[in-house]
Amino acid sequence: MRQKVVYIISFLEKSLPMEWVVMNLDRTRYDLSFIMIGKEDTPFIRFLEAQQVPCTVVPYNAKKDLLSGFFTILRLLRRLRPEVVHVHLFYAGMIGIPAAWMAGVRKRIYTRHYSTYHHDFYPKGVYIDRVINFLSTKVVAISPVVEKVLLAREHVPPAKVLRIPHGFDFSYFTRQPAEAEAARTRYHIPADAYPVVGVISRYIKLKGIQYIIEAFAALRKQYPQAHLVLGNAQGDYKPVLAKQLAGLPAETYTEILFEENVRALYAMFDVFVHVPITPEGEAFGQIYVEALAMRVPSVFTLSGIAREFVEDRVHARVVPYENADAIREATVDLLEDAGLRATLATRGYDAVVNEFGMPQMIRRLDAAYCED
Repeated sequence: MRQKVVYIISFLEKSLPMEWVVMNLDRTRYDLSFIMIGKEDTPFIRFLEAQQVPCTVVPYNAKKDLLSGFFTILRLLRRLRPEVVHVHLFYAGMIGIPAAWMAGVRKRIYTRHYSTYHHDFYPKGVYIDRVINFLSTKVVAISPVVEKVLLAREHVPPAKVLRIPHGFDFSYFTRQPAEAEAARTRYHIPADAYPVVGVISRYIKLKGIQYIIEAFAALRKQYPQAHLVLGNAQGDYKPVLAKQLAGLPAETYTEILFEENVRALYAMFDVFVHVPITPEGEAFGQIYVEALAMRVPSVFTLSGIAREFVEDRVHARVVPYENADAIREATVDLLEDAGLRATLATRGYDAVVNEFGMPQMIRRLDAAYCED
């Protein structure tokens, strides 16, 4: 008999790693279904429909919906009677894990997708995290950074913590020139723009975008045709970044709220920049893996999973935190040294393929779901 596994996820538009999990889990062993908190129509929900995976949407518009959402999920779980509930993201954890506990689900797994954010910016959230940790039978750390927070700062019993990094289907990360050209046309990137400096990051202070904009302004003195592309351009730091961007000519940058085909964005970039301002700013940092998988010459600070394997001038140019001058200098270094670009492209790709393949992740999930 197949084991019933219910995923509960909050506010997810699209996630390639989650799609790959659905496609790679053995459906002869697992009866999968999803409870999605948030919008009723997203690319991920459409993906589930195409895969014929049952999905129930629990609408959420404001905090007032938390209680009704909790009881809706509780009723669903009592009806479905799953052996495993696997919960992703904070709001899903806040109501999904307690609902699974009250429904008597024996295996309650919570994947922690953030590290110190609540400790640094939202202390009340730490109390909720502790409740989630307590009611979960296993807490998944997606990186050593998260594992350290769980063990040292939140005192989760070591036996309860599993480390399961994200897995990637690297066959996806193949450059498609037609896709890149279509994206360039769609977003009105000038044909003579060079270099195209790419960023894919929410507008929050921790991501360090403020230093990228400063570095880009200086870069334009040397490369007047340079163009800055800001993907996922939304978040609570937007007013601050908007003031910075106002200092640039409007035709020199493009903001993209959401692009479903992230591969097309990477293929447009001559240089990619991702510079979180602290070592713990990223819990994992999927963006590091994607950029290296696409062989885009990159400028990084070391945060999240990058701390475990990225080396300067081996996989990317590594710069200090909060240093616009260093970002500009590293970008110029990449633009002017073709040999370095080629070396980083090869070694960066090899590193992520060896560390973050889907088979490794699926084996770890199998072990978690089947553990007695």
